Amino acid sequence: MTAYPRPGHPLPYVLTRAEAPALWLVGTLWLPLATGAQTDNQFILIEQEFMPGPGPVSHSHPYHEAFYVLEGEFTYRAGGQSVTAGPGTFLHIPSGVQHGFDVEKSPARALNFYPASGFELLLMSITHPAAERRLPGMKEVPLPPPEQVEILSRLFGMKRAAGMPFIDPPTPANLVTAPAGGVHVLQAAAAPAFDAQGSHWQVLLTAAQTDGVYSVVLRTLPAGSEMPEQVHDQAEGFYVLSGTLRARLGGQQLQAPAESFVLIPAGCPQQLTAPEEVQLLLFLVPGGYEEVLQKQAAGAV
Repeated sequence: MTAYPRPGHPLPYVLTRAEAPALWLVGTLWLPLATGAQTDNQFILIEQEFMPGPGPVSHSHPYHEAFYVLEGEFTYRAGGQSVTAGPGTFLHIPSGVQHGFDVEKSPARALNFYPASGFELLLMSITHPAAERRLPGMKEVPLPPPEQVEILSRLFGMKRAAGMPFIDPPTPANLVTAPAGGVHVLQAAAAPAFDAQGSHWQVLLTAAQTDGVYSVVLRTLPAGSEMPEQVHDQAEGFYVLSGTLRARLGGQQLQAPAESFVLIPAGCPQQLTAPEEVQLLLFLVPGGYEEVLQKQAAGAV
């Protein structure tokens, strides 16, 4: 077993929604749950809360992006498609694919994931500290100077398409996305499912769909379950959708209630306990662990 902790590598942590940094911009509450500084630049995760109305104009990134809808209803525009997405909908947008979205119904909350760092640095450079943990009015915080957005976008990976987010107001013309393949949309209830390692798994995105970059699964631990200690080769980020998870991570005993995030770096010993039923949304970087689980479920390993 690899020695832990490893010098220069990330440490595990739990961050609740109430404890996360809170930022305001364009009528949105941004809650960074994982940044590149915390994940060794492997991924970032931001919880976002929106007011109804048009979202960002069409743009792209040089890295993949994903959304998971927690509350409300969105219309996502990506790769020439338009998809209505309610709670439990997962959306994967490949790198370079133009996209944007509108918020149809509130309260609207979503998780925004990138298997790369950079966008959070742009965001933190143009947002304002939230005065309160609520949605800001559109006029409560000023928009950033367009020149600043352009420079930071070039540095941190946001590319103008029909328009530039945080600069251009939405119009019918700049909401259009160019046709492209690879966009993946799946409702959690329709995800392939199986049982392995004392848990129920639902695969939202496989490594094969991202060229091995990342994968996403839902994991349900039954009440009273206690998993044996494991060490994984990939970094893992858990968002606790329901229940309270107890986790022994690298010698620390931590508790993660619903609406909290858990970081488990690669090589970190983990032992999970669920006093009650717990549902987790897992982001795995790099992807592929779902293949191991599926083989275990089929009795192949």
